[in-house]
Amino acid sequence: MLIDIHCHILPFVDDGPRDWDESLRMAMVAVNNGIHTIIATPHHGKNRYYNSANKIVEQVTILNEILHARSIPLVVKPGQEFYLSEDYKEQYEQGNLQKLGNSSFLLVELPERNVPDYFDEFIADMYSRSIQIVIAHPERYSYVIKKPSILSEWIKKGLLLQVNASSLLGLNGRTIQKTAVKICKLSLHHFIASDAHNTMTRGFYLRESYHKLTEIMKSEFKGFYNRADFLLEKI
Repeated sequence: MLIDIHCHILPFVDDGPRDWDESLRMAMVAVNNGIHTIIATPHHGKNRYYNSANKIVEQVTILNEILHARSIPLVVKPGQEFYLSEDYKEQYEQGNLQKLGNSSFLLVELPERNVPDYFDEFIADMYSRSIQIVIAHPERYSYVIKKPSILSEWIKKGLLLQVNASSLLGLNGRTIQKTAVKICKLSLHHFIASDAHNTMTRGFYLRESYHKLTEIMKSEFKGFYNRADFLLEKI
């Protein structure tokens, strides 16, 4: 059974499902793919989306009630994909940032072209608040593609890395796939997640990524899902 820590399954909040029916279709596909727990991570930021912690918790509660009523064996927990912006302190202090469940983990999306000048300050500030940063899909960032060794530097600073299953399978282009594979070969990843938005063009693919990783990592593959289990224990 699998855990998905990055998924856009909530309707009406971002570029994920358009309504509850589509959200339920995603839930059924997830279950058929062996997923028993999903952390809902709607976008927050990018000057486009406003999804505060309270709003996310409310939507997750509704979705879990519907899933229970339909006897769909899936548990959804609240989370968020926070697009890093310079007002991160205000976002935190206003209670807008939703960690992954009740854990200390915060999923963070970075700009694709440049690392923000205030990135190190952000890291220090979050750690001062006992928040563990998980970087979403680093394989998509141009500066990681050009210089994958930057990830080793981030890990030394205490960051965790989440690679998209679709990237490993080449669904986001050959360059991104090569970067994702390299990250996993070097064992720099901590989590694999779907970043699913729907059932058609941006699905789950966790089971397929499992098979891909067995090819990539071979004997070093043992701890792959235990990492997500470890996170689940904290949420």
